[in-house]
Amino acid sequence: MTKQYPRIYSLSTVGLIHHREFDYLFHPFRTDFIGESGSGKSMIADLIQLIFVGSEAFESATRGTDIREPEGMVLQAEKRSKGVGYAFLNIEMAPAQYLVVGSYMETGNRSTQAFIVQAGYDWQHIQYLSAPVSFQQVLKEEDILPIDLLTEYLDEQGLHMKAWQRYKEFHKILFREKIVPLDLASSERLLNDYAGILQSFSRGKMLDTHKSDSLKQFLFGNQETRKILDNYKSAEKDMEQAIGEYGHNLQEIERVTSKQKALLDLRELKKQRDGQQHSWLYRNLLFYHQETTRLEKEVNDSIIQYTSALQHQSILKKLLTDEINRINERLPEMEWAQKTAEQEYEAILPRNSQVKQVLEWLAEFNCSYEELGSRYREYKRNRSEKAMLSPFLQALQLKGIANAFDKIPAKQSAAELNPYLSAAIAERQHQIQQKDRLKKYANINAPESLANWALQQKRVFTIEEESAILHFQDLPRKKPADLTDYLPEPAELILSLSVAEKTDNGFWITLNGIRKYIPYVTEQILDTTDEGKIRSYFEQYTNTLDKDVRELEKELGIYQTIQKTINAQDNISLVLSAYLRKDVLHQFLDIPSLNISEERFREYQELYLQKTAIQEQFTQAKSTKEQADRELRLAKANIGEYSTILEAMDTNSKPNNDIQLILDQFPHREPSPDTYSLEKENISASLSRAANKTDFFRQQVQLIQPALSGIQQLPSLKSSLDSNQTELEQAKDQYLKWYELLSESLEAEEYITEPKTEHNAYIVAEERFVAKYTSIIEQYIASEAYRFVDTKDFTELAKNLLPEAFYDVVVDQSEINVIDTIASYLTRINEKNRQLNNRKIQKIKNLLDEVDEIITQQENTIRRIDNFLKSDAQITGGYIARLRKTPAVNYPKTWMSTFKEMIEDEAGTLQNKLGEKIDLAEMMKTAFHNCGGPLHANTTVARLLDPSNYYELSFTMESESGRINKGSTGQTYAAVALLCIARLSIMSSEEGKAAAPAVRIMPIDEAEGLGSNYDMLYDIAQKYDYQLISLSIGPVGKFRDGEQYLYMLHKNMEVEEPVNYTPVAILCESDKMPNL
Repeated sequence: MTKQYPRIYSLSTVGLIHHREFDYLFHPFRTDFIGESGSGKSMIADLIQLIFVGSEAFESATRGTDIREPEGMVLQAEKRSKGVGYAFLNIEMAPAQYLVVGSYMETGNRSTQAFIVQAGYDWQHIQYLSAPVSFQQVLKEEDILPIDLLTEYLDEQGLHMKAWQRYKEFHKILFREKIVPLDLASSERLLNDYAGILQSFSRGKMLDTHKSDSLKQFLFGNQETRKILDNYKSAEKDMEQAIGEYGHNLQEIERVTSKQKALLDLRELKKQRDGQQHSWLYRNLLFYHQETTRLEKEVNDSIIQYTSALQHQSILKKLLTDEINRINERLPEMEWAQKTAEQEYEAILPRNSQVKQVLEWLAEFNCSYEELGSRYREYKRNRSEKAMLSPFLQALQLKGIANAFDKIPAKQSAAELNPYLSAAIAERQHQIQQKDRLKKYANINAPESLANWALQQKRVFTIEEESAILHFQDLPRKKPADLTDYLPEPAELILSLSVAEKTDNGFWITLNGIRKYIPYVTEQILDTTDEGKIRSYFEQYTNTLDKDVRELEKELGIYQTIQKTINAQDNISLVLSAYLRKDVLHQFLDIPSLNISEERFREYQELYLQKTAIQEQFTQAKSTKEQADRELRLAKANIGEYSTILEAMDTNSKPNNDIQLILDQFPHREPSPDTYSLEKENISASLSRAANKTDFFRQQVQLIQPALSGIQQLPSLKSSLDSNQTELEQAKDQYLKWYELLSESLEAEEYITEPKTEHNAYIVAEERFVAKYTSIIEQYIASEAYRFVDTKDFTELAKNLLPEAFYDVVVDQSEINVIDTIASYLTRINEKNRQLNNRKIQKIKNLLDEVDEIITQQENTIRRIDNFLKSDAQITGGYIARLRKTPAVNYPKTWMSTFKEMIEDEAGTLQNKLGEKIDLAEMMKTAFHNCGGPLHANTTVARLLDPSNYYELSFTMESESGRINKGSTGQTYAAVALLCIARLSIMSSEEGKAAAPAVRIMPIDEAEGLGSNYDMLYDIAQKYDYQLISLSIGPVGKFRDGEQYLYMLHKNMEVEEPVNYTPVAILCESDKMPNL
C-alpha cells in the first residue's frame, strides 16, 4: 500500500514545543502518532497545514492546552530575546528526488514565512534534491539560526533556499510542481477553502453537518457574496446623482400633483354646486305649478262631491223613517211570542240538567248505566275510608313513625297487631337488661364486677370458669334485703366449680346436688395474663354495648309510640283495614256532584231512563226561546241604530257660514228631479237585497260621509290654493334670475315632492365649494388671500396656483385648459423619472443576474459532491453520505425570474411600485415582496444578494431504503471526511476527469474512536491517493509491519518546558535511511 508521487517523505521540526528537533519519517501510506493528551500529536497535522497554507489562512485543527498560533509553537530561546523555529516537509517527487517546503516561525510575530529548498538557483525551473534534508542540517553547532542567516548556511552545504513573507509566489510554485492540488495563489477563497478542508479532516474546525449555514460556508465561503455586495455599493455610488435628481423630481411631482388634485377637487365641487342649484330651482318651479293645479282641482271636486252627497243623504233619511215605522207596528206581537217560549224552556231545564249529570258520571267512571250503582257505592266507601285513614296517617308522620309502622308485618287487624307490639317491646326491654348486665361484667374498673375480680387473680381461666364468671355476674357481692341469691366470695364458686356434663354450647355444674346449665362464652378473653390486652378488649366491648343499648332504646321508643298511637285511635280495626288499601285510597279523587244521598241518586237514575224524550223537549224549547229572543232583540236594536243614524245625518249635513260663502263663489248645478228618482230607486233596490239592513244603512252613510265631512276642509283648500299661486310666481322670478327662459311645459311626468332635499343639497354643495376654495387659498397662497375675499372665481385661483415655469401658458384659459396644462407639465416630469427608474431597475437586474449565475454554479457543485458521495464507499452499518439541496422557504429563487418578466411591462403594477422608492435597497425589497417573496420575511439587501440564502443544504447518512441515521461519532467523522474528499476532488479537477497528482493527506484525530469506519477511511485514502496520518491516545488496531510507521510521544515531566522525550519510532526496517 503506497501513495503515488508526490508524497510526504518526512516532517522535521526545529525549536518547536513538544517536538524540539526531530525528523519524523512518513510511511508512503500510513503514519500513526500516539500519546497522551498534551504530548503534541495534534500539532503534527497543524504543522502540515501551516506549511501549505501559511499563517493568514491557518487555524488550529484542535483546541489544545497550549497556544496554537504559530508564534505559540516556538520554544523560548534562553540566549536570545525571541525564539525561532522551523517546520519543513521533505516532499518525495519521484524516487530519490526531493523538494523541501517549510514554514519559519518566531515568538512575538503572528506571521510566518514560507520557504523552499532545492538543488538549483532557478526558481522557475526547480531542481530536485537527491536526498532529503534533516533537522541536523539546519542547526549550526546546536544553534537555531534566523531565516536570513540560515539561507547563507544552507548555501554553504549546496542547498539553495528562498523565503517568502507573502505566500502567493510560494503557492504558485507548489501548484506548478503538483505538490498541492489547487492553485492557492489564484484566490483567497480557494486558499481558505483548502485550509478549511485540512482542518475538517483533523476534526478541529469540526464542521457542523446538521446546520445548513455551516455546510454552505464550508463549501462556498462568502467571497462571491462580498463581490456582489461590492458591485451593489458601486452601483449605489454610480446612481447617487441620479437618485438625488429622482428624489427632487418626486418632490416636484408631489407639489404640482397636490395642487392639481386640489383644483380638480374644487372643479368637481363647483360642478356639483351648479348642478344642485339648477336641480333645486327647476324642481321648485315644477312643484308649485303642480300644487297650484292640484289644489284648483281639489276645490272643484270637493264642491261637486258635497252636492251629490246631500241628495244621497236625503234619500237615506226617507228610507230609514219608513223602516222605523214598520218595526214599531210588529213589536207587541214579538214580545208575547218571546215570553211564551221562555216559560216552556224554564219548565224543562231542571230535568235536562239531571240527565246531563248522569251522562257525566258515566263518562267519569267509564262504565255502563247498569254498573253506575255499584260505582256510586264504591265511591262512597272509598270516600269514607279515606276520611277515616287520613288523621291516622298524619299522626304517624307527625310522630316520625310512619316508616317503622309500615315495616310491621302483623298489622292486618288489631288482634294481630297488639300482641306483635307487646312482644317487640318486651323483647327490646329484655335485650336492654341483658346488655346492662354485660356492661356491669365488662366494667373491669368496678369493684363489684366479676371481670375485675378475675383480672386481680392474674392467672389464666378455663373456658368453663370464664363462662361461669359471666353467668353469675348479676349476683350481688353483698347480702340483699329481699332475700335473693348473692355471691360474697367468687373464689369459693370458681375454685370449687364442678362440671358434671358438657355440650357443644355449654355445660352443667353441680351445686350441692343441684344441676345448673351455663352456656359457653362466645369468645374467651381471660385465657391470657396480658392485662393490657384484656383491658383493651373490655373497653372496646363496653363501647359496643353502649351503642347496642342506644339502638335498642331507640327501637323500644318507636314501638311504644306506635302502641300508644294505636290505643288512642277509635275504630282501629276499620283504620287498619283502610291502611291496607292506602295506595288505592291515595289515588282517590273527590267528585262533588256524587256527594248526594242514595235516594237523590236513584232519582237521577230514574230520570235518565226518560233521557231521549227529555232531551228532545229541551232542544225544542231552547231553539224556540233563542229564536224569539233573537228576533225581539234585533227589532229593538234596529230601531235604536236607525234612530242614531238619522240623528248623525242631521248633525253633519249643515255647512257653516265660511263654507257657504265659498260655495257661493263657485258656480254649481242643483240635481234634477229625474236624477233624484233614479237614485232613490237604485238605493231601495239595494236595500231590499241586503242581508242586514242596519249594515246597509251604515255603509251608505260611511259612503257619503267623506264627501259631507270633506267640505269642512274647503276653507283650508282655498287658503292653500291662494298661497301656492303666490309661491308659483316667486319660483318663476327666482328661476329667471339665473336662467334665460322658462320651460315651455311645466307639467311633470311624475309626482314632484317639495324640493327641500334638493335645496339642502344645494346649501351643502355651496358650503363645501366655499370651504375648499378657502382651504386652497390658506394652504398655498395665504399671503394673497385678500385678493379672493369677495370672489369665488375658479380660473383666477388656478392662475395663481400654477408654477411660474408655465404661468403665461394659462392666462385667459378655460377651466378645462388649466387642468390640461398642469397634466402636461406632470407628464414631462414623470417621463424624466421613468427613465431614471429604468436605470435603477437595470442595475438591480444586473445584480440579480450575478446572484442567479452564482446560485447555478453552487447548485452544480452540490450536485457533483452528492454524486461523488453516493457512488463511493459505505459507512459502517450500510450507510452512505448524501448532500441534498432544497429551496429556501423565505427566499424563493423564482422571484428573480418573475422580476425580470414583470419589469418588461413598463406600465405594470411592479414598475409603479418601484417608482415610489428612491434608493436601490428599498426598490429591491419592494421587488422581492411583489415577485413572490413572502411578506413576513424581514429581508435586507445583503440577504437578497447572498446566493446561499436561496437554498438549504442537508448532510445525512442514509441506508439503501432511505432511512436516515444520526450516526455515532465514528460514523459522523467518516462522513465528514468523505465530504472533505469530495470537496477537494471537485475543486481540483473538472467533471469527468481524473484528479491530477498532488500531495494529499488525511489527518485523523482521535482515530481510535472511529471503530470499523477507520477501515473504510483506509480504503478511501488508498483509492483517492491520500496519505493517512492517525493521531490517537492509543494504538489503532494491530500494528501492520511494512504497511505503517508508528511514533510514540511522551511528555517530559522532568523539565518545565513543554517538550517531549525523544519519540519512540516503530518503523519498517527496509524503509529506514541511514542519514535520518
